[in-house]
Parts: sequence; structure tokens; C-alpha cells
Amino acid sequence: MHTSSINNGYFEPVHSAHSIEQVVLVLHFDRPIDQQYLSDALVCAAQFKTLLPGVAPVLGGGIAIAFGGQSIPMQMPPAGVVMSRSAPDGTIENELRIEQASITFKSTRYTRWSDIWGQAEKYYAALIGHYLDSGATLVSISINFVDKFVWNGSAKDFSPNLLLSKDSEFVAKHIFSLEDLWHIHTGAFIKSDAQTKRLMNINIDCLDEMVGLNSRRSISITTVLTDMFNQNGFEPLSLAQDSGEVMNFISAHMGALHAFDKEILGKTLVESMAKQIALIN
Repeated sequence: MHTSSINNGYFEPVHSAHSIEQVVLVLHFDRPIDQQYLSDALVCAAQFKTLLPGVAPVLGGGIAIAFGGQSIPMQMPPAGVVMSRSAPDGTIENELRIEQASITFKSTRYTRWSDIWGQAEKYYAALIGHYLDSGATLVSISINFVDKFVWNGSAKDFSPNLLLSKDSEFVAKHIFSLEDLWHIHTGAFIKSDAQTKRLMNINIDCLDEMVGLNSRRSISITTVLTDMFNQNGFEPLSLAQDSGEVMNFISAHMGALHAFDKEILGKTLVESMAKQIALIN
């Protein structure tokens, strides 16, 4: 079922079963871990080489040392590692970034939330102990979804009202009368609970993009949600430096952020598209 009851065009999600082009999950810590703990984490990550065979260093900053009147750049030790798996066309399917103050998992091969979180949780559970042992504490958990919808029709018939709800609090009403490309950005801090300050960022972009030799028009909805802890005006977070307890906490927040993302998307789209991608029954 398409989002249009007319023959001039309609929107389709970028994939047949869902609209998710990319998902990114991030853990941030309150300080960079030192080189020994980072090295231990990277040794631990070697167990994932079969799943993520591509390996590249995250280069640290450089310093310049004066020597004989010349400034000689000196490279610092690597600040982390990026492990990845790529498709035959070179597209990165899954990526794990292990850095001194963060661990990031990105995927462009979304299937179901349980599958994506299952992958990320495995990597986080193996690595997080090295951060906690260094004395670093978790300061934020972030989730980033990019949902894309492709216009099937001519540019002159492009109708954002066939995708975006005119009643949505996240959609600027003036875009429904525009004939050219546009962008919407909205953001807010939300008190999720007594310990959690949640930052919500929503970007909606109307884009013309090249696919091979052809141009297509699309609407991309990027939602970035970040739960932050130990913020002014909020109750302090008391988590033991125990990897099991911290992972349970992370899992609960990731699940809540995913549910909130679905709620936002459901309020942004017209009902027919929300049903098409199974946001609502």
C-alpha cells in the first residue's frame, strides 16, 4: 500500500520492510582512558576480527617539536581502532569504533532492533570493563537513526504531505507550500527521569541525490537521542564500576531510546506510512 491515493507519485521506504538507512549507538565516558587500558581493550577486540575483518587506526593528534630551527611533526600513538565489515561494493555494513572516551557501533544493515542491539551488546560487554577498570564512568548513551523515504514520481508532483503529518509538532508547516528543497531542525532537552537529561535532535531533509546516473528526490529523517547523566539539577547516578550492572543499565536505556525514536517517527509520518513500516497496527 502506498502513501498516495492519486497516480502522480508516492513515497516508498528505502527498504521494502523498513525505512532505516543507518543506526548508530554510542557510549561516552567522562575521561579518555590511558594508553595501557586502551591497548588492553584493543587486544580484547581482536576476538571480533572474523565478524569485523577491516581494521584501521584512529589517529591521535600530532605535536610539533622544534629541532635545529625546524618544526618536526611527531605523531602521537593511535587514539583507537575502527573495525568494520564491508559489502562487495565497498559499502560499510557494520563498524565498531573503539576510542579513548567512547565506543561506537554503526550499521547500515538494519533488520530488527533485537538483532542490532544483540550485535552491539556483545561488543560493549566485552570492552566496557577496560574503561571501568581505568576509573572512567559512563556519562551518556546515544542512539541515532536515519530513516529515508524515496519519492516515486516526478519532481513537479513531489508532495511532502503524502509522507509528513501536517499535525506533527516536529514538522514546520511552511514546507508544505514550498516547491524547492528544504530542511527542518528541532531539538529540546527533556527530563526523562530524575537522573536522566535527554537531548532530542530531529533533522528532516528534502534532498535530491544521485543513484548511479539517475537523480531521485527523498526525505531523510535523522533522529539523535542522548541520555546524559550527572547533570546539574538532576539526581546523581550511582552505578557500581561493575560491567554486568553497567551493561544492564545500558541495555535498559538503549531499549527506551529505541522506543522513543519509534514514538517520534510515528508522530512525524502520516498514518498510512506509519502502518506500512509497522510503527502502528
